[in-house]
Amino acid sequence: AFLDAHITYNGVVSDIYPIGSGSDIPVSVSYTNNTDTIVHDAIITATISGNAFDKKSINTDFGVYDETKSTITWNSDQTQGLLDIAPGAGGNVDFNFSALPGGTGVGGDIVVTISITGTPVDSINNTTSLSGLDRKIFRLGAQVALDAVGYYTSGPLKNTGTNPPVVGSTTTYTVGWVLSNTTNSVDNGIVKGILPRGVEWASEFSPKDEDVTY
Repeated sequence: AFLDAHITYNGVVSDIYPIGSGSDIPVSVSYTNNTDTIVHDAIITATISGNAFDKKSINTDFGVYDETKSTITWNSDQTQGLLDIAPGAGGNVDFNFSALPGGTGVGGDIVVTISITGTPVDSINNTTSLSGLDRKIFRLGAQVALDAVGYYTSGPLKNTGTNPPVVGSTTTYTVGWVLSNTTNSVDNGIVKGILPRGVEWASEFSPKDEDVTY
């Protein structure tokens, strides 16, 4: 591209960045003029999209933030380096935002898109415009919780034997696992349990279509 714009997070270049709920996300945008002429009045626009970020957390030293559009704009009025970018030269603009805290029930990706436009000073009547684009994904990690509940008189399986148990006789109980996840989905999840000494599996489980091994 004649004008390059690249997003980095914590100094790392990647297409997808894993982040945690409630974390602060510092973003740096580097720009470069790859032409052999000066680019005049460059404008950089950052668009943040998704439901998992706090719109009121956006912070930037020199850009102008529009909360209604979730955009930040830098131009030569606020950033002197964008007035005239020499051939091969460039610079950086920075901003940060926060992911929503856990427990909000909001997941999905946060997408940051950067565009840069500018006019080469030798273009006829300054009608030529150069542009560049970059896009990165900030992905919230899943927040999975597992609770165990014991049943005897209730639950999906029928239990037998005396309750409380008596030495020398068998009593069955049902253990229920309750999974919850407040953010992004989990694929191919596995839950493992260990039976203590003196306890045996009764080869019963529910739902019957689950993949269970012992």
